[in-house]
Amino acid sequence: MKKLLNNFPKLICLIIAGSFIFSSCSNSPDEETAKEKTLRLLSRTWQISSVKVDGSDKTNLFTGFKLTLLSGQYSTQNGDPLWPSSGTWSFINDSADIIRRVDGVEIQINSLTETKLLLSLDWDQTFGSGRLSSIGGNYVFELTN
Repeated sequence: MKKLLNNFPKLICLIIAGSFIFSSCSNSPDEETAKEKTLRLLSRTWQISSVKVDGSDKTNLFTGFKLTLLSGQYSTQNGDPLWPSSGTWSFINDSADIIRRVDGVEIQINSLTETKLLLSLDWDQTFGSGRLSSIGGNYVFELTN
């Protein structure tokens, strides 16, 4: 018993060291990478909640807008000309917070949950006429599903 009590501090140190070794193994197959998590949350159909251009409400330009994102592909309804009806996309970094469409437009993922998506992109073209005319600027899309 005395020998066990003398070795008790060593035993505790071994247990603690062992737990650090096992807990530092981070290549668990259950852990998602940033890209995998973002893709899982993005992969659904999103409906427009609001659109702002340089801070001004322009939601009326995108009435009925829907964006469906899947792995590397997208489709839209009522998004022209800012959003072509379909195309491909890819992440441009490992943090998976920027996607680039096949047409070269880069879109920032500002916020993403299972029910809300906030995207922004810079657009330098104009479209429409009269009161519904749009000028280039920073577009922020708030989408829900």
